Amino acid sequence: MPPSSARSEGPRAGALWTGLALVVSIATAASAYRGIVYNYFFADDFLNLYELANLPLGDYLLRTHAGHALLVRNLVFWATVETFGPNSVAFFWTVLVGHVIAVAVFFAVALRATGSPAISCLGAVLWGTCPTSVGTLGWYSVFGQVLATVLVLAGLWLLLGAQTDPRGMSARRIGVCGVLFVTSAWCFGVGLAAIAMSPLVIWLLAPPPGLSRGAWVATALIPLAAAGIYVAQSLAAPACITPHDEPALLTLADLPHAVRSFIDLVGFGTAALVRGPWSARVPWPSTGSLAVAAAAAVVLAGGLVAGARTTRRLLVALAVLAVGTYAAVALARAPLYVLLDWAPSKVAATARYHYLAQAALALAVCVSLHALSTRLPPRVGSAVIVVALALVLHAESRRLHVFDHHASSRIAVEMLLGGVRRAAAAAPPGTTVRVRNRAFPQASPFIAYRPETFPGTAALFMIFFPENEIDGRPVLFEAQNPRVLEARKEGGRITTLLVPPADGYPDLPYARPKPAP
Repeated sequence: MPPSSARSEGPRAGALWTGLALVVSIATAASAYRGIVYNYFFADDFLNLYELANLPLGDYLLRTHAGHALLVRNLVFWATVETFGPNSVAFFWTVLVGHVIAVAVFFAVALRATGSPAISCLGAVLWGTCPTSVGTLGWYSVFGQVLATVLVLAGLWLLLGAQTDPRGMSARRIGVCGVLFVTSAWCFGVGLAAIAMSPLVIWLLAPPPGLSRGAWVATALIPLAAAGIYVAQSLAAPACITPHDEPALLTLADLPHAVRSFIDLVGFGTAALVRGPWSARVPWPSTGSLAVAAAAAVVLAGGLVAGARTTRRLLVALAVLAVGTYAAVALARAPLYVLLDWAPSKVAATARYHYLAQAALALAVCVSLHALSTRLPPRVGSAVIVVALALVLHAESRRLHVFDHHASSRIAVEMLLGGVRRAAAAAPPGTTVRVRNRAFPQASPFIAYRPETFPGTAALFMIFFPENEIDGRPVLFEAQNPRVLEARKEGGRITTLLVPPADGYPDLPYARPKPAP
């Protein structure tokens, strides 16, 4: 073969292996979570669907929830409803596609960090199939966390590109990364944690001679811009009839719980990431999980020792991102879980708290494995990585994937709306159908204390019926609970559907008095 042909064959072969590794990564993740498309709406999903049906779009987009500024996530929620209607299958197909995109971006970041398709595939499979991701992917209201993770990973990909850019870490590169990070904060609260860590991450990833004055200015503007936008949105958010945005303030008494939760979050997240292909449920704390977390810590420490200066700085940057995300979760949620008397280990096992942090941990594992493999003979190092990848893929192919499809919510919706349909079918044509409004506690565990936030059957009817009638028969919902009637104070379509009982009795709890004999 002529030398020119040999030189051209190398890049082709490299591109082929890279493409194959990417396909394996996304196909494995898609296969692991394909069952998610059968999930149904759950808890805050119903609150969001009701608010979309009742509020002006601007009010909904600006509304915050439990400390999260959700402008981008709310916009995606609205676009999905406008495109597909309240179709849960379509909603969760978008979640699955979003997760596949996140895995592809993860692979690109790992490849830029290590240059190894096999190691990048190993990390992408570990993270893309991790059993804790079911907590994020299985609940549409936290889909914003997937969006935030994609944006943060894209920002990391841009920052890592400075290593081979003659201009280094330019202010322009940092500015584009800053836009991605700030947008992630509008997707979900974990984006705020990434922004808080961004100055340190950018400094650690800057190649010699470091950051210029302009780059430092651009770096400092990222958290300042995010803080300003967050405050501005909080002030501009429309007033609510009930406290949608009521995060409890952290007190000194909550700090011990926050610290223990943080430690457990890091330990459980690490163990679940590494142990995931072999076990759908990771007990914590347990001897096996602690041993797995300790082994992962040894690998990360080995990467710090074996890696070059840039590798060590990258590992520290990824650790900062993971630790900062977990610390933000522990501090933000400590007041709630102290009130609910949740043990730190139970907080750590809450699956939806791990998506972004585990992405950073998985990238750190990739970087450490690459650093360690370079200390071995080339053939031996490659063989070790390929064997590890084969073992993970084999284990993942045999693992039982567990999903909670929220069947109880689906059944409750069908029962309540089925009753409305039957009442309408039984009424004479052209008459107004008056239906007893019933509670729908599946909309949120706190609805029992705030029934005006989601006014039961009337709210469900608004979600699934675009008009206030069925087959030409107008429908009204009689609310026996006076607090449910307070939902009309917020205005919107609910004011035309929700009425007091026709007989004037404020009947609690949802039982009409029997007429006198």
